[in-house]
Amino acid sequence: MKKVIYTLSDPRDINNIRYIGITKNTLERRLIQHISDAKCRINCNRHLFNFIRNILKNELIPHIEFLEEVSESDCENFEIYYIYQFRAWGFDLVNTSEGGRMGGVKKHTLETKEKIKESLRNKSKEWHEMRLEKIKLSRTGFKHTEESKKKISKNNKKPMLGKHPSAETRKKMSLAQKEKKISEKTLERLKTMNIGRKMSKSSSEKRWATLRKNGYSVSEETKKRLSDSSEKRRKAVLQYDMNKNLINIHLSIRDASRNTNINKSSISQSCNKKVKFSSGFIWRFEDDKNPWEIPLKG
Repeated sequence: MKKVIYTLSDPRDINNIRYIGITKNTLERRLIQHISDAKCRINCNRHLFNFIRNILKNELIPHIEFLEEVSESDCENFEIYYIYQFRAWGFDLVNTSEGGRMGGVKKHTLETKEKIKESLRNKSKEWHEMRLEKIKLSRTGFKHTEESKKKISKNNKKPMLGKHPSAETRKKMSLAQKEKKISEKTLERLKTMNIGRKMSKSSSEKRWATLRKNGYSVSEETKKRLSDSSEKRRKAVLQYDMNKNLINIHLSIRDASRNTNINKSSISQSCNKKVKFSSGFIWRFEDDKNPWEIPLKG
């Protein structure tokens, strides 16, 4: 794979080379990247982006020029050579390093890092907000290509589409979740958030299907508790013929439906006096104090 060594200069004085770089992209694309980095202050080379911003202030664009095409294996050595050579010729380059692998990977000492941290701490909230606003303004007017828009749209809709984490990644995710400690406040919120909420029938069925699939089984104690709870809520249902003669007593609406093969909803409507009768029978709850009250509907 070939790479290109290029130069940057002021368009008002193109013979005065100010920067030497290397890229695998086209020169036009690399220049756009330089301008974008300078506007957003992303590049760690402050001398370079100040040089570019100074040109942009005058409504001009830096001049980029092809120097030499080299192989990927030799590109670093060539970059080091050209930076050294141009400096020897007296050009005032804004490159902060000698090139090669150290280009753009300048390492600060611990003392410098502490100074940077202290400087950022002392900056006011307004300064940080102003900096963010400048970054936003630098992107004003920028337009994505149609191809770029399609890629962004696809990733936003289903970012994990077609991607499956490996077994090792799943194991790491599982361990991370197990080691998580939930605060007392969060536990209390989780306990109370679903109080009073009723799960739909389809959601309940899906939940139990998932639990059964994962080998979950209900303990005997839980079964007994659920059974007792169901017993408390259960209402006995009386079945009458059309002459109001008692025919049968059922434990519940569901029990009546099973015994007679009549729809539960129809029996329930008759019990709640929404209709006079259902499937040729009159249905009433056992604890109904006024069973022969006339329903609103026929």
